Amino acid sequence: MLIQNFESQEPGHCAAGRSQFVIANMALSENVCKNNCFTNRRQMQLYCLREIKVRFALHILKLPLMKAVLKGLELLGGVVGKILNNQRL
Repeated sequence: MLIQNFESQEPGHCAAGRSQFVIANMALSENVCKNNCFTNRRQMQLYCLREIKVRFALHILKLPLMKAVLKGLELLGGVVGKILNNQRL
């Protein structure tokens, strides 16, 4: 899961200015956690997302773990646009 380092950030701010929401990429869903490794990783992800929500009060868009890795702002932005417009991925 890719999350900007939030330890040093002011509430509601990121390096580029004011953040409106967070994209949590490669989030594990409960149904794919078949062993302790994935279950523990999911718990860590949930902890980080709770911290972000509490510290920054931002909306969080969770993108599930997919077959293809979503790298780069352009590709990630295209997927987010489809989700927000209720289009099929």
